[in-house]
Amino acid sequence: MRSLIGLPLIALICAPTSVIAQDAEGEDAVAAADAEVGDSCAEDINCIVVSAERLLGQVDAAQEPIQTLDEADIAAYGAGSIAELVQQLGPTVSSGGARGGGPPAILLNGVRISGFRELRNFPPEAIERVEVLPEETAVRFGFSPNQRVINFILKDNFTAKTVEIEGGGPFQDGFTRGELEASALNISGSTRISLALEAEARQRITEADRDLPVADGSEDRLAGDPDPAEFRTLVPESDELSLNGTVAVPIGEGGKDGSLSVNGTLSRSSSRSLAGLDTVTLTDPLGNTQVRTLSDPLERRTRNVTAQIGSAFSTNIGDWQLSLTGDGTHTEGFTRIDRRADVGILQAQALAGTLAIDGVLPGLPLAGVDFANSKTNRLDTDATLIGRPLLLPGGDLLVTLKGGFTYNDIRSDDTRSGLGETFLDRTRFSGGVTLGVPITSVDEGFGDFLGDITLDLGASINDLSDFGSLYAWSSSLNWRPIEAVGFTATYQYRQEAPSLTQLGSPLTENFNTPVFDLARNETTLATVIGGGNPDLLRETQRDWKFAFNYNLPFIENGRFQVEYFTNDSDDVTAGFPTLTPEIEAAFPGRVSRDATGRLQELDLRPVTFAERNSESLRFSLNLSGPFGSAFPEGEEPAAQGRRGGPPGGGSQARGGGGGQGGGMFSPERMQQLRDQLCSDDPEEFLARLKAAAESENPPFPPQMLARLKNDAGELDPQRVEFVRRQFCRAGDGESEGTPGAPGGPDRERLAAIRQELCSLSPSDFLERLRAEVARAESGEIAEGDRPAIPSFILDQIKDENGEIDPEKAEQLRQRICAAGPGGEGGQRAEGGGGGGQQRSRGGRRGGGGFGGGGDGRGRFFANADYTLRLEDEVLIAPGGPFLDLLDGDSIAGGGSPRHEFRVFGGAFYRGFGSFLSANYTGETRVDGSGLPGSTDLFYGEQFTLNARFFIDFDQRESIVAAVPFLEGSRFSFSVSNIFDSRRSIVDQNGDVPNAFLPDRLDPYGRSFEIDFRKAF
Repeated sequence: MRSLIGLPLIALICAPTSVIAQDAEGEDAVAAADAEVGDSCAEDINCIVVSAERLLGQVDAAQEPIQTLDEADIAAYGAGSIAELVQQLGPTVSSGGARGGGPPAILLNGVRISGFRELRNFPPEAIERVEVLPEETAVRFGFSPNQRVINFILKDNFTAKTVEIEGGGPFQDGFTRGELEASALNISGSTRISLALEAEARQRITEADRDLPVADGSEDRLAGDPDPAEFRTLVPESDELSLNGTVAVPIGEGGKDGSLSVNGTLSRSSSRSLAGLDTVTLTDPLGNTQVRTLSDPLERRTRNVTAQIGSAFSTNIGDWQLSLTGDGTHTEGFTRIDRRADVGILQAQALAGTLAIDGVLPGLPLAGVDFANSKTNRLDTDATLIGRPLLLPGGDLLVTLKGGFTYNDIRSDDTRSGLGETFLDRTRFSGGVTLGVPITSVDEGFGDFLGDITLDLGASINDLSDFGSLYAWSSSLNWRPIEAVGFTATYQYRQEAPSLTQLGSPLTENFNTPVFDLARNETTLATVIGGGNPDLLRETQRDWKFAFNYNLPFIENGRFQVEYFTNDSDDVTAGFPTLTPEIEAAFPGRVSRDATGRLQELDLRPVTFAERNSESLRFSLNLSGPFGSAFPEGEEPAAQGRRGGPPGGGSQARGGGGGQGGGMFSPERMQQLRDQLCSDDPEEFLARLKAAAESENPPFPPQMLARLKNDAGELDPQRVEFVRRQFCRAGDGESEGTPGAPGGPDRERLAAIRQELCSLSPSDFLERLRAEVARAESGEIAEGDRPAIPSFILDQIKDENGEIDPEKAEQLRQRICAAGPGGEGGQRAEGGGGGGQQRSRGGRRGGGGFGGGGDGRGRFFANADYTLRLEDEVLIAPGGPFLDLLDGDSIAGGGSPRHEFRVFGGAFYRGFGSFLSANYTGETRVDGSGLPGSTDLFYGEQFTLNARFFIDFDQRESIVAAVPFLEGSRFSFSVSNIFDSRRSIVDQNGDVPNAFLPDRLDPYGRSFEIDFRKAF
């Protein structure tokens, strides 16, 4: 009987070799891909190719990714860090519906991590692949069911040190913002070490900088009084400094016992804002009064210091994957607010004749300062266990078990309320289970006439020390009748408690804040109160989602999606809404007016609404792919592969020393090497190899030679024989390791092998493997038959007693079967994408500097979504006002726009890149009371366009040759709000209220940013 494992087994468990996944859609495409990869790998003695459709670390879920990015796609965004890349993905990573889901959930190589901080500063060149998955996938990993999921698959080997300098500001002011970022990253297999430093500073922008008038009737000034607009900030001056570091290491030999990561962050931020100049009313002995302006501005200073530490541990327990995460945060916040002047003291000074009435009052010590301080602590721990314990007719049953503990507290005090120190704490114990049940399956041949149907069921309980038990459950039905079409129906029920910040933040005051009063159609400078509200209630949420997905056939990576959402909530926690007559009537204690009815004070602390109901439709389109022509054969840029290689690794194009020679191996050079080394006699080949290795200039990379040695440092005959078969037979068209080469294994045979092996249960696969091992060790291989498994590979799946390790055998089975049909589309594990292949010697490299390598073709992407709101209604209180946010009512801003549209797109071609984003918001209105003096407000539609242009100098060899300093660098120039668009807000007379002047709403307007980044 012929060996059924042979080549696939060898290629999949040889970690040092390159594993290249190919697209299997269409025989013509397969043949072309095989021929291309086979020709290139025939020149590389370290390159073994297998047919595979899933990378190690990809997410295995019933739902297809919304978007996938390979190296060339990532390079097209021109992002400086993973955090910037996520931001530029725009609508793709944001959850739909009125509720939203906050930031996306993050996976690293398909596994949970302690938090986004672990990789937010990584350069995008370290990423091999990005998958954006729908909300339904989140519950399979223990996340909230209204978060989208981003899975980052990192390269096996990567190193980079980067420095980035940014500066920018509004066009009318010049530079008002500067930022410096420096980072270092080293990835070596499962080991990661990173360190990042960020520093940022912003200058303030005042009302005087924008020539804004004083709010009508809010202040009276005599000639010579200072202009208070110079002392009221629209944008406060601020600075921020942070240090972030991560260490991740494998546990056990080769990571067989799991992996551990530890991340720490320390940050400090501060800001200073001005609330204008104080005013006092003085009366002289004759009874004359004057409103006078003091020359000392009212300041508000804030400072926050945060220390965070997180850790994650993952391992396999039998067939189960265990992830343990912990994250702790300590934050200290300090706010200093100047009090208004003590009018009584000034009055006494004036009456005593010690204070002049005429002229500007001199700078005097303020009456005092109010303080608002807070200290918060939070500890989150989670344990997630994922396994497939049962084989059903439709496939494996997926089970996710989750347990967690959370503790957080907030200790606050403020001098204004007189309540002293307030302390709130909360403990949360949580548990949950999710089941992924395959109903029918095309791959399994069960009910395949219906397509693939899966059902996800989830339930959880959270016990809070201050709110009791909160329950949640969800169900999701996924149906894919054909490969290109998918349907999803999801229902979620969840109870949520207000955060401790919403409950217990300290009381704060902001003086002289412009507030528009609909009841009087005027803008006034009022005192605005902020802080927490201890009387908030728990919220109950009930959501439906229906989705349709279609993979477009006429473009390589095209996906169209339609989603319908209904979101219904009771006892909704929200910020204080827009001050309309209905809101003032519902919350009379939040508004203070003087005897004339003028607004004096507004309390904006959170409130509870009785109900909120909404319905919406979202249409999404994601496109990406290559364009342009490839490099002519042999004319790849020399810069390709220069940056981000493994430690000590040189340029792929330039050899980099170590015996690699002065350039890439040409076909002629490879044939010369075969003539020098190859022999039909294995012992003679071994002798020639030893002689070549001991020469002054070895003709092959030292990394390859190291992989041929055993633990004693000597050349292992078994490994050498394997290389001889692979390398020497490639010269005469008999390579057994190169699909597409003459005599190489055909796809049909590999598919048949994989199908037979993967049809076995884990126990049957183990027995088959034991039989193959026994057969190989007994020498039952006929002359001319395919090679049996080399002993050095068999040793990798044996335990210390020389027996086959069931756990390693199962890992091997999963790797073989994950590479087979049914994966998530053909993507190459190596190379820059776009049809090109970049070969990796000794592990995956950064590849192609900032450009990501590739075959010279360009890359484009476009993500767009349109939201149509069908309903958005709020019941303020039982029996209270009912607000239609689509028809003249508002709880924030100008109500809910019925139409919203967002577009993110860009292109990258041979070093030059562009990124565009556009946003459109439809018009809305807010109705007044209809009484005399009141007014309606009309919010106009707004369209903003942003652009970013960049050049990757590593892709422009002529520029680097002229200016060597530019090697490894990138320059970009960005313009935000190109058309200086501001939303028009007018009253029923067509006038713009002072509080809604364009420069007040958006002090920046059209702005720019210049960025220079260099990798070392």
